[in-house]
Amino acid sequence: MYVKLVTILLFSLPHVTRSKRLPSGNTSCAITDSIIKYTYDRISNSTVRKYPYEYTIVEEVFEPSFYEKCILPYFPSAKSHIFSKQGARERYSVRMKGTEYSGLMKGKNMDSEVRKLDAFWKNMTDAFAGDYLQNLWIQKFEATLTNRFPDLSNQLAKERFYYRWDLASDRTGYEISPHTDSIDKLITILFYLPKGDTYKSFGTTVYESRDGLDDGGFMRTYENPNWRKQFVAVERGPFVPNTVFAFAPCQSSWHGVENVAGKAVHRDTIQSFITIKSQMKMAKPKKGLRRALLARRCAAP
Repeated sequence: MYVKLVTILLFSLPHVTRSKRLPSGNTSCAITDSIIKYTYDRISNSTVRKYPYEYTIVEEVFEPSFYEKCILPYFPSAKSHIFSKQGARERYSVRMKGTEYSGLMKGKNMDSEVRKLDAFWKNMTDAFAGDYLQNLWIQKFEATLTNRFPDLSNQLAKERFYYRWDLASDRTGYEISPHTDSIDKLITILFYLPKGDTYKSFGTTVYESRDGLDDGGFMRTYENPNWRKQFVAVERGPFVPNTVFAFAPCQSSWHGVENVAGKAVHRDTIQSFITIKSQMKMAKPKKGLRRALLARRCAAP
């Protein structure tokens, strides 16, 4: 299975071309082949932890100069009207890439700020959220994904998955207790974008249930206020510049974020997910796909 999957991945990698659409006034932020290959190599050479489920932490995931001079300056400010609040928690976000769109959602109120940022983030999703890196992430977490999709190679060939990107800014008070992630997600990939390491503890924490609790094949958030009695922290992805925390959701992929405490704090990230394309459109998924959605066994440590 491994040889077959790697063969498909290697031969499906597209030629990476240089980005031509640049933010106005900053030609130094062109995303060249070498910048993309730097990220590819950082991910490719990273180690996947196996306990309590498959995850990895990659530091300096983007070329350092590109991160400092381009990604940070083009991340919308904490007070930007580009963001909209998501749910009850203190999370503000904007979709950059979905199934049919790549670039900031413009709407009727597109102004100079949006126009300035849109070209850069369009280039970012073209460069870093296409098949080239999607397939690499799938290869990294093959052990977990083949539990869900014994015919993973066939699913890739049929383009059943897509790579979604959101910009997110979590504000003071944001937190989320241990949860496993929704069943349509194959891989969760969280790029941390702080300017320094002041809030190192705001990264994603990997938890293990003391009693072997799992989600039964469906996404679950453990809302009990005494959840610390049920879970033990295994490791926390440090919320430091230019770092990515990624994992393959499964029945016991418990993870969460401790309370983002402090005055006027913002936790800036790229929230990205490799997901099943048809999940949201299918009220009753076909038998094979439904089985894959629910049978989210974690890979053995």
